[in-house]
Amino acid sequence: MDTLKSTSAGMVFGAALTLSRVYVPTVIINQLRLRDFHMLEVFLTASASSALIMLGFEKFGIAKRSVRTNSSLGWFSYYDGNIIGGSLLGVGMGLTGACPGTVLPQLAQGIESAPWTTLGAVLGGAMYAKFGKSLVFSSHSSKDEDPIDLNNHTISSKFNASPSATFLTFEGLVITTTALSALLLPGKTFAILPTVVGGLLIGAAQVASITLTSSPLGVSNAYQQLGSYLCRAIGFEDVPRPPFPPKSILFALGILIGSAVSGPLLPKLANAGVVPISNIQAMIGGFILVLGARIAGGCTSGHGISGLSAMSFSSLITTAAMFGAGIVTQLILK
Repeated sequence: MDTLKSTSAGMVFGAALTLSRVYVPTVIINQLRLRDFHMLEVFLTASASSALIMLGFEKFGIAKRSVRTNSSLGWFSYYDGNIIGGSLLGVGMGLTGACPGTVLPQLAQGIESAPWTTLGAVLGGAMYAKFGKSLVFSSHSSKDEDPIDLNNHTISSKFNASPSATFLTFEGLVITTTALSALLLPGKTFAILPTVVGGLLIGAAQVASITLTSSPLGVSNAYQQLGSYLCRAIGFEDVPRPPFPPKSILFALGILIGSAVSGPLLPKLANAGVVPISNIQAMIGGFILVLGARIAGGCTSGHGISGLSAMSFSSLITTAAMFGAGIVTQLILK
């Protein structure tokens, strides 16, 4: 039953990513080049709708918000893992035109760079499975922590604001930014559905994920689980075996299936290869992408959508580092 639930939740997310076309490498790269704001609008709408969903579920006693704690390397800050991991994730996004979640629809839709990005991502997961736990002091969801401790990790606690004021401010900023972007900023080259509709579809995937798996959206752990199997296969028996059934892998499998099923509903992409990505660039980028996501304790969907929606301060830092590093990476590559 858990197998079916995890796969089904992934299918909904995979279909949402595909129908919103936020997975297209050109969309992601042109967002980082500040030329196309399709991704931003989908991302913000998904975050805003997910925040409403999480608030509603918490108010009705269905599920608690999964506030994410800090990720610390013990180098220079309580949040240095979020800063460094988020930055690596952004560099990987800039190199590959993918996120840990969107590379799976890229595979299903036959994007040429996707197999190499996936290979690099699994190797990055293996690297973290072998060495990451000794590097990172804290990198996990705090949904099972004592509520008092959980509250210390929220945006409202860091800014000494009430949770309701923080929530309303977040929703207001998202709505205003999305509206201004839609009216004033360029892009949406590959959009079939309005970007707000695409974001709401991802919000629906959030409902499916929390309802079916009791966890919010997040993908990067699947690569760590795959990496654990790889490490054990080549003789590293000290790497823990993933729990059975491996829910994160099943969720990722569902994303592939959902994308494969929903893809034929859309017209074929035109000029999908506008931004060329070499195989070696894709593989290196995939490695950096997932290694960074695991160091930060979450990926674009885990921190950027689910974490921000739960008002996690660590997710705010990670997301800022991720997009900042991705923009800088594309400026350098140009």
